[in-house]
Amino acid sequence: MNNLPKIAFCLCLLTVAGVHASVIYDLGVYTDNGAFADDPGLDMYVEVSQYGQDQVLFEIVNANLIDSSSIKAVYFGGDKYLDRKLTIVNSSGVNFVKDKKVAQLQGGMNSVLDTDFSFGTKKKPTKDGINAGEKLGVIFDIENGYDFDAINAKIASGNIFVGVHLIALPDDSSEWALNNTVPSPDPVPIPEPATLALFTFGAAALAMSKRKTKPDLLQN
Repeated sequence: MNNLPKIAFCLCLLTVAGVHASVIYDLGVYTDNGAFADDPGLDMYVEVSQYGQDQVLFEIVNANLIDSSSIKAVYFGGDKYLDRKLTIVNSSGVNFVKDKKVAQLQGGMNSVLDTDFSFGTKKKPTKDGINAGEKLGVIFDIENGYDFDAINAKIASGNIFVGVHLIALPDDSSEWALNNTVPSPDPVPIPEPATLALFTFGAAALAMSKRKTKPDLLQN
């Protein structure tokens, strides 16, 4: 995953309060569960916008070119900066609920990141999920002492993260993705079968050698 945020600034919501800037962060797949983990057709991102005076809107967008793909769960970390009284805004065809229990972040991230908010589809994931061309909005109150600029600074530093669980890929695999300002976990090396067998044989030979050379403590 690219650790440098791809940030796009755009002008939106021209209101009497002024022009509100939005910031876009890519959602990069960090697991490798199937043939589509690094497919160039995967394109997911979260757009962060100021919403009112003391609120922030996160829009999770599935812009994948793989039509079957669907986001079934969303994860947030950063309750020090985001109030727990969140509001879900379902777009047409999307049906997420706050009290839906979802699987933990996979690929080693569950032990690295603290997930403060997570929710998923109400019923059938591929029907109610964020399918290709759809999006989900989540509105948070910003905690006292912080503002919209501070929220984006915390995202850029990795103190606030957004994650998703992507399912229904063509090979029936699923993947997990995070905003690209969160460092990827270090890969855990898994020994090849031949290396593992050689190690086992060496350990057994060493044990036999020690057994032969061990002195007999019963002899005088």
